[in-house]
Amino acid sequence: MQTLAFKRGLHEWHFNVQRRIQGRLETDRWASAARQYRDTQTSRAGLLTELPDFDLGLGLSVRPAVTSGGGIPAPSASVEGDFQPSLDVTQRMGANVLASATVNTDFAETEVDTRRTNLTRFPLFFPEKRTFFLEGADILAFGLGLGQDVLPYFSRRIGLVEGHEVPILAGGKVNGRIGNTNFGGLAVGTNREPGVVEDRSFMAVGRVKQNLWRESWVGAIATVGDPLGRPGSWTGGADFTYATSHFRGDKNFLAGIWGIATGRQDLGGD
Repeated sequence: MQTLAFKRGLHEWHFNVQRRIQGRLETDRWASAARQYRDTQTSRAGLLTELPDFDLGLGLSVRPAVTSGGGIPAPSASVEGDFQPSLDVTQRMGANVLASATVNTDFAETEVDTRRTNLTRFPLFFPEKRTFFLEGADILAFGLGLGQDVLPYFSRRIGLVEGHEVPILAGGKVNGRIGNTNFGGLAVGTNREPGVVEDRSFMAVGRVKQNLWRESWVGAIATVGDPLGRPGSWTGGADFTYATSHFRGDKNFLAGIWGIATGRQDLGGD
């Protein structure tokens, strides 16, 4: 069992499934089939019982990879070759804690972005698709309802600068949950890329979320480093979200507050 993380010896899981029948304009759900409840609310999910003891193994995953190629750049030139080994290691540190490391990362298997035409003066927003950054991405999400407008941490800025790939030398991350505390941390070092980034860069982010009451939470986030290697870059923020699915009996209610500060040596005082 590598996809799902759970405590050993657990024989009951909360579970729900939903499907949309467009021809009938109908949405069916196994448990809590009420419009005010979302299918992701585990407190309203059904219960699977009498599950067997799953073999979790060592929880270790090692994935080496090699990319190579060669060619003759000019009629009178000699053959030029390229050999790039890479390594990804993942280790489960507990029922809900995962640690990962990557060296000379290769993202060749990542799904390409959908081709889109930009008819505005604002840059297009492309979601993250790289596996290394997707694991635990929900823990690093900040604030309530901010969407694409305010992103103190956006992993697409790591290893990609203005559409150009920047080599990742090495990186490590840990994310998970212990008790009512969710935490995540990521540190990555990138290499130079002529014409794009002239200096090596180090970037890191840390996030802590503490669950409150039944469905609310309070958290903090901090980042250091810059994709272009500019010195003194940092960001810090805190957020609080109050959420309940029992407002006035059976209604959903969410309210959030957040604040962010950022700085860099060449920034002004606004």
